[in-house]
Amino acid sequence: MARKLLAAAALVLLCAASAQAARWSLETDEQGRQLLQAAKSPNCTRIDAHCSQCRNQRIPGTRRSELVCSSCESGYRLRRDGVSKTCDCAPGLAMDANKNCQPCTLGKYCLGGDATVNPTNAEDGCPDGLATTFAGAKSQA
Repeated sequence: MARKLLAAAALVLLCAASAQAARWSLETDEQGRQLLQAAKSPNCTRIDAHCSQCRNQRIPGTRRSELVCSSCESGYRLRRDGVSKTCDCAPGLAMDANKNCQPCTLGKYCLGGDATVNPTNAEDGCPDGLATTFAGAKSQA
């Protein structure tokens, strides 16, 4: 009786280990050994070139989900429009022609990207007679 219980317990453990191993992929190291690796994360740059982390979010009223950006690379921030698919420039930075954020030029200021105020992530010029004294200014002050 004890042997049957032991065999059944071993079978349950073997099935659980097999199911867990199916969640991992095997990779080979330089010496030919097999290594267990966690499943690869989704390619977040499909959403935005500067998205560093993303997640699946369920679309309300449907059974579908979509990939949305949850954080951006350094120097970028998520657009605050409730959708979170775009990485805007952080304050003090403006988007160049190659869609990269660069420090705001001397004499101008950059509020950063925003869905309503600055959707193009452009630099703002100072009022007549005023200029910023350093590159990367975040405000008129």
